[in-house]
Amino acid sequence: DELSTLDPDEVLLPAFLNADGVENVSGDYYINDLEPPAFRCVPELGKLKEELQKVKGFKHVMMSGSGTSIFCLGEADDLEKFQKDFGAREDLQVFFTEFINRGEGEWFQRPN
Repeated sequence: DELSTLDPDEVLLPAFLNADGVENVSGDYYINDLEPPAFRCVPELGKLKEELQKVKGFKHVMMSGSGTSIFCLGEADDLEKFQKDFGAREDLQVFFTEFINRGEGEWFQRPN
């Protein structure tokens, strides 16, 4: 009874394909059915998600897969404070990434 009832093909896929960027998709569509049981087993994960949701600039925060990581979409408004608050913690590793954009029909090309 904790599983999402949204159909991935009929609801989720169109929501993401029709949005102007993944960061603009409603938070209602960022679903991981494994979050509730994972947070019950390891409450620190749920606490971390709550802390990250309070960071101004992150549009979405969620656990990936079965809990190997928690990721944020967006960029912290105060990057220096974010690094101080999260980057220096002994129990975390922070990695900054970005989406790779390419034109239709293009594929990866090594930089010159």
